[in-house]
Parts: sequence; C-alpha cells; structure tokens
Amino acid sequence: MTFRLTAARAAAILLTAGASPALACHRGAECLESVRVPPVPATLLETEMVVPPRVVYRDGPPIVARIYQPVIVQPAGYSWASAYGPYGEQRYAVPVPPEVKYVQRDAIVGQGPPVAVVERPLFRTAARPVLLGPGMTRRIDASRSSRHLRARHGVVVWQRVGYGW
Repeated sequence: MTFRLTAARAAAILLTAGASPALACHRGAECLESVRVPPVPATLLETEMVVPPRVVYRDGPPIVARIYQPVIVQPAGYSWASAYGPYGEQRYAVPVPPEVKYVQRDAIVGQGPPVAVVERPLFRTAARPVLLGPGMTRRIDASRSSRHLRARHGVVVWQRVGYGW
C-alpha cells in the first residue's frame, strides 16, 4: 500500500513538473509564458462650451433734438423820459420790451431703435479620462534566461538582468 502511494505521488510530481515551463525549456520544447500588460490610462483636457453665443436686443440710444428755449433776461417795463414843451418839462412813461435770450439744449424726442448685441460664448475646461492602450496578455519565450520582460507605459520591452530601466 505504501508503494502505491509513493508511486502515485512520484507520478503526480513528474506530471506537474513536466507541465511547468521551466522543465519544458530544458528538454528543448517550446517555452511560452503569459505576461499581463496593464491598460494605460490618461486624462484628456477638453474645452467645452457652457453657454452658446446669442444675440440680445437692447434699447438703442435715444433720439435727441437740439431746441432753442427763450429765457427772459430782463422783464418788460417802463422807462421815464422827459420832454420840453410850451408848458415846460413834462415826464412820461415809455414802454420797454422784455430782453430775451435764446439758450440751446438737447432734448429727448423719442426712444431709439433696438440695437443687436452679440454676447460671447462661455467656455470651461473639462478633464475626461481616456484609455491610451488596452490591457493585454502577451506570450513570451521563457527559454531566454538572461533577459526579463518588463512592461512600461503599455510597451513590452526586453531587458538584461542586472540593468536598470
């Protein structure tokens, strides 16, 4: 019974060891190993429009006319004059017209026509995550013992043992 268990264990070990890539490489068979390369994410900055441009009609400038308005500088009245006649000096009232000066000023006659004003659009910068390279599994030759496979920025590169990046 112990011989059967020992033989079964030995067979299981040989089958497991024969299936491993390291032992298969020593016998001259093809040695492949799967290496997972992670996806390469990035952030894309985009300018997007929040408020589109639009046309707004505002009140235009008013219609203005120049008018001349009379202003009384001195009111009408009388002045006294004297005259000499057969009866001596006589005084009498002489009417004096008012003194008027015309002053110019600008007056609003009416509302002006509406004026179209274009309002600028409003933009903002938004960050959007994107994928530069998908994650993938690569099969490599594991029989090259002097090299290692490294994945950097989504690119699979070979590198000798002992060297840095």
